[in-house]
Amino acid sequence: MAGSFDSLTSAQQQLLEQAQGFAYRKTKSGEELKIHFYLPKGLKEGPKRPVFLFFFSGNWDRGNIVQFAPHALHFVERGAVCGLVEYSTRTTHPESTPMDSALDGMAAVRFVRKYKDQLHIDSSKVIVMGAGAGGNIAGCAALGAKLKDASEDLAGFSSVPNACALLSSIIDIKKTSFAFKQFSDKPSEAKKLSLSSMVDHSPPCPFVMIHGTADRMTSIDDAEAFAAKMQRRKKSDFEFHAFEGRDSNFYNLNMDPMSFEAALNIIDRFLVNHLFLEMNDDPNGASLVSWREQDF
Repeated sequence: MAGSFDSLTSAQQQLLEQAQGFAYRKTKSGEELKIHFYLPKGLKEGPKRPVFLFFFSGNWDRGNIVQFAPHALHFVERGAVCGLVEYSTRTTHPESTPMDSALDGMAAVRFVRKYKDQLHIDSSKVIVMGAGAGGNIAGCAALGAKLKDASEDLAGFSSVPNACALLSSIIDIKKTSFAFKQFSDKPSEAKKLSLSSMVDHSPPCPFVMIHGTADRMTSIDDAEAFAAKMQRRKKSDFEFHAFEGRDSNFYNLNMDPMSFEAALNIIDRFLVNHLFLEMNDDPNGASLVSWREQDF
């Protein structure tokens, strides 16, 4: 993936090297995109595992592939297979568009379903998580976006995940929004990737959504309007959590450890309640060590 790791620190590079990379798709220019999987101990012992796919934040023009590594390592300790997904951005693939990024995300879901036996995963427990543009990518997949993809090797496998978690996601791309500048060449694609337009015909995929009330990329008003529409459609399969005073990126461990753990706790509990994860009763297993209600 050209130029994608140039900005990684040595510690971040080492973190990425702990994962196993599998090429899942080729770009228009023929370069491979990979999913970097962290695998739980004793992977093939017992029943097949849930799988998480993480889509880093940005505005379709940049991003850090290891951004969600701390989240992934938590869920690996919870017994899941966790993949950090490379997707096309303007920095790594100048010819790419946000539509290409959305198609990359849907291909990643199809890929884990196709190779479910090799990865020892339960294809009925595919969970996507994303933020910023990565949240939009995850949302497009979870809402069953009607996008045409010329790729044939993954045909026949569903691109709709079984659960979705959105953090500070780009929701709708309006002409007045910061995100719209990425659509100057193809403004018609902005509507196609606006999540609100997909809700009424969306498949039954449980959603949990977390958003800061001081987010400057997607306003809390827009997030709450989308959440209200989702709530009417999905009812008990949808949760919305507003983090008071938080801007975007509050869910990152290196930005705000308390909010990171609070957000992770919400997502973990949501997935337990919807039977994607088992209750965490192991005192020596994955834990949230510093989360306190008064910090959230």
